Amino acid sequence: MSYADELALIQRCAEGDDDAWAELLRDYGRFLDYIVRRSLSGGGRVPDPNQVSEIRDEILSWLLENECRVLRTYKGESKITSWLGVVVGRRARRIA
Repeated sequence: MSYADELALIQRCAEGDDDAWAELLRDYGRFLDYIVRRSLSGGGRVPDPNQVSEIRDEILSWLLENECRVLRTYKGESKITSWLGVVVGRRARRIA
């Protein structure tokens, strides 16, 4: 997926397009889980899968807040995985 395609996907998500959200979760859901798990695995502990799921869901809700304010900060200047890695990782660490 090109940067332009990734930007278009995020913009569609920010506009409330359910199909775009389904695509985002299909294409990047495992990556989001990985980032959350990595953020929770400090000190060599293995995170509980239920905790990972709960935090991922909380992060997705956070991305929807304030008319998707956080999503709208993605400008397509980097790969979406780079951007998600930073944004989701920071949020996961705050929640944990």
